[in-house]
Amino acid sequence: DQGRGRTCDNRSHVSYKYYPSAEIRDIIDMLAAKANINVIYSADVTGTASVNLKKVPFAEAFRTILSVNGLAAQQVGDNILRIASPATFIAEQKKAFQQTRVFFLNYSKAAEVKTQLDSVATAEKRTANCAIDTANNAIIVTDSPAGLENTALLIRDLDRMPKQVVIEAKFVEVSLQDDYHMGIQCS
Repeated sequence: DQGRGRTCDNRSHVSYKYYPSAEIRDIIDMLAAKANINVIYSADVTGTASVNLKKVPFAEAFRTILSVNGLAAQQVGDNILRIASPATFIAEQKKAFQQTRVFFLNYSKAAEVKTQLDSVATAEKRTANCAIDTANNAIIVTDSPAGLENTALLIRDLDRMPKQVVIEAKFVEVSLQDDYHMGIQCS
């Protein structure tokens, strides 16, 4: 799964009675309708599958159906998913014209985010190039348009305001003087 967006509430569950030999596009269309997302299919999305789901989390059902059929999803915008084989996505990335984009960070340090971006790009077999602009706390990324879209989504998830705790304290000063001695003094 190459996309990282928020396409559906992961807590919602799907149930489908047994569908023997249903077209994979029809199955994905049913899931997409439940999640209120739009789907664009590559020409290599073909075949049939049998589905029997009972109260399965949407994201788990969606990933499993794609995986079993050798497919992957790529998020485009906020609620559009492209469905294709992983080979199609990799071939598109290799042919795509490289672009450069600067991402300014608000909360995270650029060096820490760069480490995460490099790890994800390597795992996704992308040839992204990341550089750090320490003076502006920014990351400069050169990648394919799809890679830049994935990078933007990842940075949005990583660059968050750190959790903070409020600590309140009162300082009380007490000074004892001779006037405050109490008790009996026998001499």
